[in-house]
Amino acid sequence: MIRVWSYDVWGNQVDGFQVNDRFEIGTYKENWDAIFSAKDADIIGFLKNEGHLSKGTHLSSFRIEGDGDRYLTIDYKNCPVLEITKED
Repeated sequence: MIRVWSYDVWGNQVDGFQVNDRFEIGTYKENWDAIFSAKDADIIGFLKNEGHLSKGTHLSSFRIEGDGDRYLTIDYKNCPVLEITKED
């Protein structure tokens, strides 16, 4: 199972961004290994289809990183916006 979290972010492009808090916005029975090993385009597509990202945004505006085991973070134009976590 995976959970999707939205970030409350402070800051700006010049001074940098800081995550102030996060809020759960979805829980899914997706297989973590399938999500983690998916291409960035597939992850962004999944998040768009679930309504967590605007359909008009472009893949090139996103950066996806993770720890390889428990979470992925999604940045939009260098601002952290979402996190996907693995739940046992």
